[in-house]
Amino acid sequence: MTLLMFNLYASKPTEVKLELDSNFSCVVPSYISKSTISKKNTITIGWDVITPAPKKYELLIVLKGKSPIISNTVFTNFSYANSISVSGLNFDTSFDAYVRSICDEKNGLVSSWSEKIQFKTFSLNNNTEKTSIGDDNADRVLEDTLKIYPNPATTKFRIQGPKVDKIELFNILGSKILEVRNTNTVNVSNLNTGAYLVKITANGNKVTKKLIITQ
Repeated sequence: MTLLMFNLYASKPTEVKLELDSNFSCVVPSYISKSTISKKNTITIGWDVITPAPKKYELLIVLKGKSPIISNTVFTNFSYANSISVSGLNFDTSFDAYVRSICDEKNGLVSSWSEKIQFKTFSLNNNTEKTSIGDDNADRVLEDTLKIYPNPATTKFRIQGPKVDKIELFNILGSKILEVRNTNTVNVSNLNTGAYLVKITANGNKVTKKLIITQ
């Protein structure tokens, strides 16, 4: 959308042209996350709360690699909260999920689609729940689910994914630098630049990821 304005205080009136995003007042959902998918193929897609909140949110799930358009839709639903649970998806299939804000449906004011988040459902022949500590499959799912953002980080980083129980940060020598519990955000503004290991515990399972801290 183009907005025309005139500078009336200049010695000669000057036309000023401003280019505005037509969806400037409808914020795209961010920090898209997913729960650990159950072997009954139930998953919850979540995102950060937007303030002020839109009228509702729309979740769109497509086959992996497909564009987020209606003709490719595998599942779609609306939510007035910042998460939607999905079940009944095909077994052993990879999907991409997108979310957008619906700010004024009557006038067609919606945000762009969010960044995609990917997941894969379990096979039909392996549908017994396993969530015990040390279960390799549960750890693999957690590895795919959790992401560190931003990475590299400067002042803080966030774990994108389900709520975590504990986050531990180690230097390259293996010494624990800090530990936080029951939060997905960690302040690293006082740490030196370099490489660190982040050990994340969620739902009784653990995964370790690499983090880079820069100035």
